[in-house]
Amino acid sequence: MAYAAAILRARLRALGVGAALTALYSYLYVLLQAEDYALLLGSVGLFLILALVMYITRRLDWYAPRGGQSPQPPPMPQVSVSPQA
Repeated sequence: MAYAAAILRARLRALGVGAALTALYSYLYVLLQAEDYALLLGSVGLFLILALVMYITRRLDWYAPRGGQSPQPPPMPQVSVSPQA
């Protein structure tokens, strides 16, 4: 935990990483112990992980540069169409 606290520069973040790793390893242990239900538990677990990632990143602007606002698209070129005679 001291390593995670030094890297993340916050004790609370280190506790979060430790809790996430504990949950992950506990889930994997239970998954390996339940041989008959391994496919079901693995599928449900994968679905829950995907749902959690989607929920956490729902407001993340993937196209924004690191520094700030998302870039504006370039203006559309003006095309003049002359009527044909």
